[in-house]
Amino acid sequence: MKTCVWLWFMGTLMGCGGFVAAAEEIVYLDATFDDKTIDQAIGTGGAALGEPIKVDAGVTAVVRATPFGSPSLEVQDAADAAGRVTFEFLEDAEVTTGLVVVAMDLWFTGDADVNQQAVVYLREHGFSGWQFLNMFFWGTGEINVGTETDWANGLGPYPFGQAFTLLIVVNMDTGLISGWLDGELLFSDLEHGVVGRGIGRVEIGMVSDTDRVPTIWVDRLRVSNTPPDTPAVPTTWGAVKSLFRVATR
Repeated sequence: MKTCVWLWFMGTLMGCGGFVAAAEEIVYLDATFDDKTIDQAIGTGGAALGEPIKVDAGVTAVVRATPFGSPSLEVQDAADAAGRVTFEFLEDAEVTTGLVVVAMDLWFTGDADVNQQAVVYLREHGFSGWQFLNMFFWGTGEINVGTETDWANGLGPYPFGQAFTLLIVVNMDTGLISGWLDGELLFSDLEHGVVGRGIGRVEIGMVSDTDRVPTIWVDRLRVSNTPPDTPAVPTTWGAVKSLFRVATR
């Protein structure tokens, strides 16, 4: 009998050849901003160009050389209103089966004010009514997350003034979502509670305006059907892998 090591990740079985349910990687969005003009507003040409499809009037979205070592997207409060930058997937995809893996580097700055509230949303294609995932980053460093039917509050803290990596994995077959911050498990097995729709967009921005909302820089925003081969922060990837439960067969 053949002996093989199997890994159980978010309800998906991994065998000797990798993910059984995802033999070939599918990349839905890859936005590195490396080929964009520094100090210019980002275009809205969509995923084929590594760009958002929309920038709300309440924010600006400008490519900057800092604070990361490579160009990143600066999302900043611009008006007395909430606003977000919206990315959708290649070929208008809306994923209903398998894994949706969202990875990005983030950097926040701003006053430690309890009223600050930056957000990362996962939504369906073409609309933002169904709440697959809402992540609220408060000015105190606390993170709250919620879906259509589930929530987890008082998470974190996340750091100000330095880079950190956010990894979100949604198993569309089981309806469960887990997230990691710098390789450490932040939340696990939340039910998204959405029926009949898939994930097709990522939104990043501000949910409320106090004129003291921090600036957000985003880099290496990538959505695929498999966890990244290498992490955005390599030294922490082992912490993510250590969360897998190992069995033999």
